[in-house]
Amino acid sequence: MVLYSVSKPLNVKRAVLFFGTLGFAILAVFLLPEILEIKPIIAIQNVTVNEPLTLSQNLLLVVLIYTSYPIMYFFTNIFKWLKVIAKNAVHVISDMK
Repeated sequence: MVLYSVSKPLNVKRAVLFFGTLGFAILAVFLLPEILEIKPIIAIQNVTVNEPLTLSQNLLLVVLIYTSYPIMYFFTNIFKWLKVIAKNAVHVISDMK
């Protein structure tokens, strides 16, 4: 999500960078988990040596993935919202005089 937010609007260079990075990340997570020292999400025969994640770990991973964008949206916009609130408060206080 962060990579897509940075890549918007997608022109040719940004699209190549976005899809190349996305493809490499997917390849690394599914086919090279031992190199990255992470547990594989699923077990692939003759590729993964470690045990895959359990059901509860997969569910936690899904929750973290789904909540990452709203959390990122909140933290990227909080200062803009506070600035608008402060500006409106100053405007209301200045109209009282």
